[in-house]
Amino acid sequence: MVTNETRPLRVVLVCGAPGSGESTIANDLSGSTGATVLSSEAVRAELFDLAAEPSDRYFSPNEVERTYACMIDKARSSLLEGESIILDGFYRSEDRRRPVQDLADEHSVTFFGFCVYCDFDVAMRRVAERKKRGTLSPTGPANLQKVRNAFEWPNGNYIRIDNTQDRLF
Repeated sequence: MVTNETRPLRVVLVCGAPGSGESTIANDLSGSTGATVLSSEAVRAELFDLAAEPSDRYFSPNEVERTYACMIDKARSSLLEGESIILDGFYRSEDRRRPVQDLADEHSVTFFGFCVYCDFDVAMRRVAERKKRGTLSPTGPANLQKVRNAFEWPNGNYIRIDNTQDRLF
């Protein structure tokens, strides 16, 4: 499929553990490609009106499933409108990442996967800073190592990005 600008459509997945900088990479990619970013945090906030009622309960398995399903639906709509899409989130397992690749296959568009990581101490600093700002994520300094350990490295042709520095570009 080709957009009105004759650029081929793409589905891009940027995943990584909290504090790795995956949102920074997703936004940098968007700025250089014009693709729309769908962030799991933004979709979760929209689904559950977290401004009115912030709560860690929105990270239960059911709410996580609902968030990622909504992201796929929004990405599908963007593709149908001729927009490339970047999905940004934890996507901790192959079960979470597979539907994104399937979406690209369904629309016969190119899939790119990026797995972002950084040193633990850098992730710890970033997570602590976010907690001070009131992030939606329940991941904090106390449980960061446990969450990082739960992340399953992607199989296949994912590009690994060491984002230990605050910005790559």
